[in-house]
Parts: sequence; C-alpha cells; structure tokens
Amino acid sequence: MAARRTWEIELPNGDYLVNLMLGDPRYAADKGIRIEDRLHGHEDPKAPFHVLESVPVELSDGRLTLEGVKGNCPVCFIEIVPAKEGFPKRKLAKPSKAKQLAFPGAEGFGKFVSGGRGGDVYHVTNLNWTGPGSLAWGVQSIYGGHPRTVVFDVSGHISARPGDGPLRFNAANLTIAGQTAPGNGITIRDQPVIATHSSNLILRYLRLRLGDEKKGEKSAPDTMTMEDCDGVILDHLSLSWSIDGLLDTRRMGPFTVQWCVFAEPLNHSLHPKGSHGYLMSFRSLDHSLSIHHNLFSSGTTRHPTLGDSTAELNAPGVICDFRNNVVYNWGGGNLKAGATRINLVNNVFRPGSSSRGKTALIAVQAPESQAWLHGNVWNSHLEELTADCVRLTADNHLGAHYKYANGGDRSTFEAGREFGLGEFSIPDETAMEAFETVLQHAGASLSRDAADSRMTRNVRAGKGRIIDSQKDVGGWDEKPSVIRPADFDTDQDGMPDAWEKARSHLDPNNPDDRNGDENGDGYTNLEEYLNALATRSGR
Repeated sequence: MAARRTWEIELPNGDYLVNLMLGDPRYAADKGIRIEDRLHGHEDPKAPFHVLESVPVELSDGRLTLEGVKGNCPVCFIEIVPAKEGFPKRKLAKPSKAKQLAFPGAEGFGKFVSGGRGGDVYHVTNLNWTGPGSLAWGVQSIYGGHPRTVVFDVSGHISARPGDGPLRFNAANLTIAGQTAPGNGITIRDQPVIATHSSNLILRYLRLRLGDEKKGEKSAPDTMTMEDCDGVILDHLSLSWSIDGLLDTRRMGPFTVQWCVFAEPLNHSLHPKGSHGYLMSFRSLDHSLSIHHNLFSSGTTRHPTLGDSTAELNAPGVICDFRNNVVYNWGGGNLKAGATRINLVNNVFRPGSSSRGKTALIAVQAPESQAWLHGNVWNSHLEELTADCVRLTADNHLGAHYKYANGGDRSTFEAGREFGLGEFSIPDETAMEAFETVLQHAGASLSRDAADSRMTRNVRAGKGRIIDSQKDVGGWDEKPSVIRPADFDTDQDGMPDAWEKARSHLDPNNPDDRNGDENGDGYTNLEEYLNALATRSGR
C-alpha cells in the first residue's frame, strides 16, 4: 500500500483501535502515518524499520482521517476495530474489591495493578528484535485491552540489528514475566524500550542494557522511557549504559519502582550535548509514586530527579515516596527535588570515587518543594568525608542544597511531619538494613549477570566510576542462549508440564486451567507459578 495518501473513513462516534503495520526492515524510510493529526510509527532519522502498533482513538466527528506522510514508509495493513473492551488510554483497570496485590511483595502506589491476570499467554520463542515469536510482537499485538502475560521459552540477548528502531508499545493489562526465562534470563540491548499510553503493567526480572553500538552518531536515547502510563509496577529490573538517562518518565499514574538496579549511564558517549551520564527522572507527575529498595549508582546527576521543577507540571497533592534505597557514587549532582512533596526516609547515601567530595544530599529546585527527611544515613569509606557523614546523618536537612534561583530555603523546604501514605505505606526498615537487602536482592537477581555482580561489589568496596562506554567495564555477558524443549509446556498455558502434573487440579493438556484459582487467594493458577519462580530470588 502506498505511503503518501489520505484515507477518510466514516464511522459512528466512539472508541476505536487502529492497528497498523508499517515499514520494511530492508529499506530506509522516514516518519510513518498520521492519525487524527498525530504522528505514529517511526520517529527516528531515516533508517530501515518495521513496527506493529495499536493506536487508541476517540472519535467524536464521525470521520477518521489517516494520512501517509513523506519518507517512503510502506503501510502493510490498517485494521480498525471498536474498542468494546476498552483500550490503553489513561484509565487504570479497577482492582478487585479485595484489592489484590500485583504479586506477593508488591508495595507502594502501584501495588494493586493486575497486569495480564485472567488473560491469554504469549510465548517468546526467539531473540529476534521483531517478527512472530519475538518480545516486540508479543507486546505490540495486544488489541482491545485484552489481558496478556508474556513468558519466555528462551534466554539470552534480545539484540537490535543495525537500522532497527526502539521496542515501542502501548498496551493495557500486560505482564512481562522475565522470571520465566531459562538459563541466565533476558537482556534487551542496543535500542531503548518505550512505553506510551499504556495502563495496568507489571514488568519483572529483565535487564535493559542499552550500550553505544548500532546507533546514529548523534543518537541520544534513554534506556527506558515511559510516558502517559497509568498503573505500573517495575520490579527486579536492571537498567544500565544509556546514552541519555536510564529511565525517564512523564505523566504517570499510580507507579511503583522497587528492587531495581539503575547504574552506569554512559557519560562522554554519543549524546550531541556531550557529557550526559544521567541516571533517571520522574517528571510531570500526575499521581503519587513509590521508589523503594533500589540501587542508584555511578551517574553524573539525577540520582534521581523527583518531580518537575515547574509546579504547574505536577498534579497538586502528589507525593514522591523515596525510601530504603541505596544511592552511590554520584558525580556533579545527587538527588533533585522538584516542585512536589517528598518523603525521603531510611536511605543510604554513599559517595564514591566519582563524587569528588560532593556531600549535597538533595538539590532543591523550586520554592514549592517540600520534604520530610528522616532516618537517612550518610555512609562513606572516604576518611575525608567522615565528619560530614556524621553531621548529615544526625540532621538530614543539613544535606539540602539551595543552589537554584528561587529554590526556597530550609524554612519552606522542611516539612513538619511525614506525608501520609495510608494503605500504600511500606513496612519500616532502617537504612542500614535496607543497604544489605538491596545489595543482596535488587536487580534481575534470579541469575545475576557479571554487570550487576560487579556493581553491587563496587558499592560495598567503595570502587567503581562513571564510565563512557560499556566497553570500559567489559560489556555484555556472552552466555549461551538456552531454549526450552517443545514438550516443556504442551498446552502453552505458561505453566510447564512438570508443574501441572505435580498438582491434581491442573492438566498439562488443558490451557484454560491457567485462569482458575484453586486456593481462592485471588491469584490465578498461572500467577501462582509465576510467583513461585520469583521467590527463588529471596524477595
């Protein structure tokens, strides 16, 4: 189908999904297709690409307009379907009356998302960047908001080819269960993961290690970007080696980031602005978020940034709950406080060799910033910082730094008490208790790769540095890929035959039993298996 033409289709008003397949991986092309004046598809400089995308549309004038744009972008197919079951716009799936946790151990504002519970199962059977059996195909082919759980029959690196674009998706009711991968698990590399206009997401036990290969000379991607997503929990992820930031989010709904490792963004790399080893940012806050039991290590700044510095871009009443994290080896700047309310509780801040004597605990960016700082420990192996460590641990607010114009002062910044979290409170753990549990269990820890093992050792030993390329630290693990045998899961319900045969209520030849709930605890039989796999990590 030719790219440069316009389609006008008369339809009853309502919600629709426009399902598109664009591009050809063999040929270079520019931008994709415009739907109701909004561009979709390829957004990078001219390069070969192939993408399957599902676009939600709210039609109010009885006419749907689609326009192919310049750049010789082939349109393989267009499918328009009524969104009878809802679609991935900014609506959070309603939790059950019992407010079922996403999984045992889910905490914070994102703990009640349900992901793919009760839906179908998609098996990742290869490490291709695109095409049937790939991870991209599994997350891009969800129509109508139907729940889906993605499981892995293969381990290894999902590696982009030269000319491939980002792994993009906009989906509702999705679980990506990285804990199901055999061998040493799954690593996504070379191109970023970008989630937009998605809701009710569970992502667990994945490594996203971007690196500086297979990109344009002035490329500047984050390792992961999430925008306009509602109801998300990220659990046991490992992100590293970004060109810009490791994780950048905007306009997120209820959101939890827990038990993750964020480390080693690349500093002097491909970014057109030069030095750019930024860790992560949570900006344009639409809802409160929980950030707990994570490791943040070896970036120049944004360890992380909490909220936009412009008050109008953050919803009123939002709380950033930042507790029980380990923050290590920042360069020119540490944690940044935007124009929002922050709990900064029971974290460990540990300067490293790249910290250059910097002891600012939190950089206050706006007069609307307010924070409750309590129980944070300043811990250093550097003798010259010992006195500062004692002083800041005794009075955390001495670590606030008011260098920004109109950034307020202690009288405006210091909250009189902790901002209440209600049912989203997280059990208390001291800073030094969290130091141990984070270093033991954070990241894709079911089978730690060499990078995570090295990063956690560095925190204990006070070693490591800000890097410019993944080659500086050995690059990616090159472990052999493992593929499940064909008879591992005969009925393809996500549960192995051996697991089902050991349980009288399950049948390895009946795929429908995955969505039963034999013990009545609110988790499906498939989720019971997924949760059992995750307990092997100890958290």
